[in-house]
Amino acid sequence: QSFSVTGGSPGPALWQTAVSGSGATLYAVSGGFNQVYVIDTGSTQTLTTIAVGAAPRGLALKTGRAYVTNEGGTTVSVINTVTRAVIRTIGVGAQPFGIAIAEIPAAFLIRKTMLK
Repeated sequence: QSFSVTGGSPGPALWQTAVSGSGATLYAVSGGFNQVYVIDTGSTQTLTTIAVGAAPRGLALKTGRAYVTNEGGTTVSVINTVTRAVIRTIGVGAQPFGIAIAEIPAAFLIRKTMLK
């Protein structure tokens, strides 16, 4: 299934996507607009956008939370996927890029640079 995301010129510059465990919601990181699109997979409509830090790149979902790396800064934005709002910003050092969540509570791995 394909999805259309619009956000203005020159476009949303989508970096990474993730689908909720139920499959009902798609999250898409827009590095060009410093936000996360929340999309209904059934209707393919954008439900909302969530403002995050500068130049977001990586995205991981885990138990009611979305974690977004902000490469243009030094942070990870934590989003409550129920309220669709940023609930915390975690300082992690310069240029976080990728992110993966471990099964251990509160453990995550952040890649600092883009692989070429």
